[in-house]
Amino acid sequence: MLAEERRDGIVKLLRTSGAVTVNELSRRFDVVPITIRRDLEVLEERGVLSRIHGGAVSKPEPFLHRPLTARETLNQAAKVRIAKRAASMVKDGETVILDEGSTCIELARALTNHQGITVVTNGIKVAMELCPYYMITTLLVGGICSNQNYVAYGADTVEKFRDIRAHKY
Repeated sequence: MLAEERRDGIVKLLRTSGAVTVNELSRRFDVVPITIRRDLEVLEERGVLSRIHGGAVSKPEPFLHRPLTARETLNQAAKVRIAKRAASMVKDGETVILDEGSTCIELARALTNHQGITVVTNGIKVAMELCPYYMITTLLVGGICSNQNYVAYGADTVEKFRDIRAHKY
């Protein structure tokens, strides 16, 4: 078995059990404990787990690091309520800045009844929600394109946002 295959197996075990021991992994993968310790060290450097005496525990995945597609369906009813409330605070003719994110996508949908607003965003899905509406001007701020979160980011993106003035953020 290749090291990466073994490490993938360790990650899968951690996802289901939350914790593993060096001895348990050594037996399961039929390798010496030092090999497992090296695997755990590599996985810790990648941010996948935290090593503890005799083994490792899974590191909870930060919500914001989850792919946007995984976040879009979580807490949907709450996001719709938040979006409707936020949209009610926007007046026709205002400029609004929206970040990427599943709640911002809902807000974009809630803004489609507004007239003459300008929405500035680095969220590709946010822009896609608004582009069909001719009474809304959508400015998509560019940058490096994230392959998981449909967002433009980076130093160029931050620099472009510095010069934009808006009524609502």
